[in-house]
Amino acid sequence: MRRLSRIAVAVIAAVLLGGAAIGPAAADPPFRLDDRISDTNGALGGNTSAAQSAIDSLQSEDNVQLWVVFVDSFDGTPAADWAAETFADSDFGSRYALLAVATEDRAYRIEVGDSFPLTTDEVDTIGTNDVAPRLSGSDWSGAVVAAADGLRSEIGGGGASSFLWVLVVIAVVVVVVVLLWLRARRKKSQPAAAGGAPAGGSGDGPGGAPAEPPVPVEPYEQLSERSVQILIATDNAVRTSEAQLQLAEQTFGAAAVVDFRRAFEQARDSLAAAFRLRQQIDDDEPEDEATRRAWMTEIIDRCTKADEALDEQSERFDELLDTRNRLPTVLAELPGRIDAVAARLPDVTAALGRLSGTYAPTALSTVSTNVTEAGARLELARDELAEATAANTAAAGGDPQAGPNDAAVAARDAEEALAQATTLLDAVGSLEAELSAAASQLQSRLAPVQAELASARSALTHGSAGAESQALVQRLDQVELAVTAVAGLAGQRDPVLATQRIQEADEALDDILADTRSAQQNEQRAAQLLQETLATARQRIATASDYVTTRRGAVGSQARTRLAEANRHLAAAEGLAGSDPRQALAEAKQATALADAAIQLAQQDVGGFGGGFGGGGFGGGGGGSNIGGAILGGIIGGILSSGGGHRGHSRGFGGFGGGGGFGGGFGGGGGGGGSRGAGGRF
Repeated sequence: MRRLSRIAVAVIAAVLLGGAAIGPAAADPPFRLDDRISDTNGALGGNTSAAQSAIDSLQSEDNVQLWVVFVDSFDGTPAADWAAETFADSDFGSRYALLAVATEDRAYRIEVGDSFPLTTDEVDTIGTNDVAPRLSGSDWSGAVVAAADGLRSEIGGGGASSFLWVLVVIAVVVVVVVLLWLRARRKKSQPAAAGGAPAGGSGDGPGGAPAEPPVPVEPYEQLSERSVQILIATDNAVRTSEAQLQLAEQTFGAAAVVDFRRAFEQARDSLAAAFRLRQQIDDDEPEDEATRRAWMTEIIDRCTKADEALDEQSERFDELLDTRNRLPTVLAELPGRIDAVAARLPDVTAALGRLSGTYAPTALSTVSTNVTEAGARLELARDELAEATAANTAAAGGDPQAGPNDAAVAARDAEEALAQATTLLDAVGSLEAELSAAASQLQSRLAPVQAELASARSALTHGSAGAESQALVQRLDQVELAVTAVAGLAGQRDPVLATQRIQEADEALDDILADTRSAQQNEQRAAQLLQETLATARQRIATASDYVTTRRGAVGSQARTRLAEANRHLAAAEGLAGSDPRQALAEAKQATALADAAIQLAQQDVGGFGGGFGGGGFGGGGGGSNIGGAILGGIIGGILSSGGGHRGHSRGFGGFGGGGGFGGGFGGGGGGGGSRGAGGRF
């Protein structure tokens, strides 16, 4: 019921009012923890002995590392996001727990690894029953002790010894084996019907249907071997990348490949962490199989992400080499390519004006500055082209201070700036088509939902809904409020958002009407909803991806992480579409929500970034708009890393600039497997 209330509130707030973004406060952003207890605001006042003792006991008894951080504020960020990013930045693993407390915000969060030996509900219980009461009384040290004791108690099975736990597991295994043996004997004793099914039914599922096959568990030895092989392969990849990085730095200068080095160093650190996990698996201290499996899975995840990030940077280096090898052709073709994109500016400006007169600002938020930014990228492309041409001419004339490598770096920057300008302009046309299609389809989507509303009302009137009819009436009222709000405006102000709200209302009605339909009808409805939701998810992910790509120099890890997760959930939805449409629908909805969150976070990052470098003052002189555009596009990444100065020591090139590939795909992944948790206010 709360979910449906949110639907109605969201429709009224977002469709009727248009919504508004609230910027975060500038204090205590997420950061990498170096100490078990980080008392940044002096909450503990140096009184850490009891807390440290409890943390040490937890590690010695249960092999769980508890880290603690006290700050004044979570920087206007939700506690869950703040803790998750700090957890990831700190490179924590599966048996790590983080207690994050914002004393001024009066908020806390307990974040744990995805494979942590407690459920999220159990973590929430520790926070609610043990930690929050002490925080509310400003007993900061007591809260840390309570967290450690609570984790130790829950992991120990509420006081049961690990030996007894092992006995329970053994007993369960024995029972399962006996049951399987008895079941096999029973099947052998039954006469087989036609087709090989036992008499009395066609299988073991409901109504004689074939039973669902069990989810296969990878054999332990196979998982172990796989983790070892990928560890070796990644070690080789890191060694190869180190040699390639040295060549890149010698050829083009360290600043030009700054993000290649960052990716290499992060991959090397993550590889070292993976080797430590393997050492823990192989040492003389025994761990249960579940723990070893979790560590092996973490090794595979770390190595996979490290290898992918290195591959991306290696490919970008190859692109730069290719630009150098084709330099005369590139320099000859770039002027015409730049002019062709510049010729599109008037038409796209007019299109954006038409859209602004038709749709709400919320519908255009991802493209509202695209024309301006595209113009800045084109100006940058011309500047880089001029510099590349000058460097190439000087090198041809025998100037010892110039060379083809400098010209190649500048030419590659020009190509990257041009590509971003093209993407920015294309995004306006794509959004125009998306909004037009959504507006025209909205009425056809409204009609079935309104018919379902009438059907549900009729079912309740005739008593077919059973004893819960009053509760269903209230739920229907909320759905009808949402549908009426959308229908009243016909979605003209923000048809994409309105379509999403109609989809949510349709899903809510399906939940209400599920008991009145046959299983086949429910599956058909789920399949129909799935296709609509998949289309929405793909559109939102494409929009988010374009936004992040063209502004990657300003977009942080939170937005990148949401986008990566959105793509993962979309892939899962597409993979499940044929076999499990209901689960696929849930995955597609999650993909859409994550893409929307990525857009919102990226816009916040860009807004905050622009405030710091506006006015053309950065770099001193008249190149403010160009440098600002380059920073937003992630082209001159080396300027921020090295603090400005001469071009040869301060600039990056488009291929490596911005850190988009590694920071989002690898660093945002949560240190090998991600994290979860629970928390609240106190």
